[in-house]
Amino acid sequence: MLETILESQALYSAVMFILVLSILVFVHELGHYLAAKSVGVKVRSFSIGFGKELFGFTRKNGERWKVSLIPLGGYVDLYAMDEDEVKDMDPKEVPEDAFFKKNVFARIWVVFAGPFANFLFAIVALTALFSFVGIKEPSTIVGSVMKDMPAEKAGIESGDKILSVDGVEVKTWGDLVEQISGSQSDKDLAVKVLRDKQEIDLILQAEETEIENILEEKIKKRLIGVTLSAEYAETKEVGFVEAVETSFVHTYNMTALILKSVKRMVTGEMKADVGGPLTIAEQSGKAAQGGVYALIMFMVMISINLGILNLLPVPMLDGGHILYCLIEIFTFGRGLHDKIKLAANYVGLSLLLMLMVFAFYKDISRIFF
Repeated sequence: MLETILESQALYSAVMFILVLSILVFVHELGHYLAAKSVGVKVRSFSIGFGKELFGFTRKNGERWKVSLIPLGGYVDLYAMDEDEVKDMDPKEVPEDAFFKKNVFARIWVVFAGPFANFLFAIVALTALFSFVGIKEPSTIVGSVMKDMPAEKAGIESGDKILSVDGVEVKTWGDLVEQISGSQSDKDLAVKVLRDKQEIDLILQAEETEIENILEEKIKKRLIGVTLSAEYAETKEVGFVEAVETSFVHTYNMTALILKSVKRMVTGEMKADVGGPLTIAEQSGKAAQGGVYALIMFMVMISINLGILNLLPVPMLDGGHILYCLIEIFTFGRGLHDKIKLAANYVGLSLLLMLMVFAFYKDISRIFF
């Protein structure tokens, strides 16, 4: 029975992983596709997945749209993406719809449009979510109470709902954190909680404590010693304008957090902890089980990660192609020598393979050991 349940959960996670990744890959590649069409570059094929074609269709203009066997990415095949493809042709005879014949800024736009589409997806998805569902934030219901901290000494219990701090109403966990963090040292705080439908007034003092945040940075914060309950959330209804504003802020904050995390992992300030396909599959299943809100928030996070990953200045990634174009600009059209570019591509490919192996290793270690 247990094996059947585990197998069904694994299958569900695998299906959700393929669905989520396919949507985000489609968004990314559609960005490249539309940008290529906007500057007159010929597109030969559009594929979700790599390897052998499973099914597809050919448009009247000759473009082949298909779904391929390995669902770990995708590609848009542009005509003459590499100059070597038409090196035997007379330059004057190379069609104008060849990618490499476009000016450098048009090429940058085509390459950049893929990651840009991932960020745009995040903003559009969040705007729709906030407009129709509202903005969900953790409530002020206490999950657990830390031993020997002010909350425990004052008598706060797990399941209490904190209503106000010093007369200021707190509706969300963010409001509560803001009030506690902004309190003065050695100042008594009047805290009102709801327990079993009864309001109780308590007095406590916040305690300045050194903690480690999500980026493994040691910071000092004023705390009372309670953790939030993941089971409860407050939903705030917002209009379209506020939904758009909040989606931009959320996308910006998540992007900044990911970039700072990458920087700290590269410099060794925090441990390198990356999730591979198995982790993403597992989290896809859990997000889908959490409902539409959780699933869209998860997709937004993955989409932003894809956008950032592809913009890294590593050969073989979009960021590497942009780097080549920038070098071409600063060298007045000469660009990198072919041998240097070939060597750089091998280095980039090696780095990507190493990252993939490391991600699989982390997945396997986490699941089986």
